[in-house]
Amino acid sequence: MAMKYHWKISALHLQIYSRCLLLLKPPPKREAKEHEVYQNSLRTEAEARVVNGTGAELDQIRSDTSDHERGMEKTTDHLHRQTVNSKKNYLAWRSKLGQQLQLLRQLKTQAISRFSLNLTCKTNL
Repeated sequence: MAMKYHWKISALHLQIYSRCLLLLKPPPKREAKEHEVYQNSLRTEAEARVVNGTGAELDQIRSDTSDHERGMEKTTDHLHRQTVNSKKNYLAWRSKLGQQLQLLRQLKTQAISRFSLNLTCKTNL
């Protein structure tokens, strides 16, 4: 008889345990909602990884742009120095040409006056 009661107690215990499991198991709608929330969280994590990757790409683009700007500034400075040097050389060359032109004008004037003096001397003779 003791075995019979033990068996009944075990059966009741098993029923209580299975009912507790049913109570703990969420209803199907709740499972679907939990699954949807889980999928949304996975999607959000994936989007965050994409955004982080895009952020890294943007950082690289910013770095490349800064490097390019520095290179352009160096090139601009170099061209400016060359222009200034060329202008100095041009001004020196122009000054020398101006002096030579002035000398040529003086020589021309002297030659004309000598020629006219020679002409007047020859006509007077």
